[in-house]
Amino acid sequence: MLLSGGRDITIKIWNKEYKCIKQLSEHGGIHQCLLTLENGWFVSGSYDSRIKVWNPEEDYICNYTLIGHTDPVNSLRQLPNNDLISISSDHQGTIILWKYSKEFFNEKEIKSGSNGYSLCVFDNNFIASGHADMKIRIWNFITYACINILVGHSSGIFAQVLLSNGNLVTVGTEVIIWKFFKELNDYKEDKRILDSDWLLNTSIL
Repeated sequence: MLLSGGRDITIKIWNKEYKCIKQLSEHGGIHQCLLTLENGWFVSGSYDSRIKVWNPEEDYICNYTLIGHTDPVNSLRQLPNNDLISISSDHQGTIILWKYSKEFFNEKEIKSGSNGYSLCVFDNNFIASGHADMKIRIWNFITYACINILVGHSSGIFAQVLLSNGNLVTVGTEVIIWKFFKELNDYKEDKRILDSDWLLNTSIL
């Protein structure tokens, strides 16, 4: 199954033969991000500032609508136990932790300080957020404290990928690979790539 969201304000469901088998249109704006959860549900974030949780086993019914953001939801990531984390493009870069216990509820909001574009989950305790101010903020999600800020981009950071070796790849108008130094518990810039094809492929990950 393949999911796609477009400027026509619909989500399309595609089968293995690449035929559209279902079209969903409950959002009121362009779809900014889609995420499949481990339990089979999928989640959509939209320009309408809403997050919706869909159940394929019940003919893709929308089980939950999460309201908390006031601007477009730009990135969604899954945390353990079907919890979610989301970030929006308001000027404060609001990050919301959504806890799941029979339903989703807004457990914590963080004002990161700049329009939010992307998220990356490191492990159970740490996440990274990419922002319009060209900075990547590393957060401890036990204490909700920002523990590090990575500086090096010349634009906002629109995508992030955590590699199996612990290094972090971030994408703006350039691609930067940040090497993790365990003894310092810190990331340092390791490589900078400006190739547009590589950038495009990384943005899709």
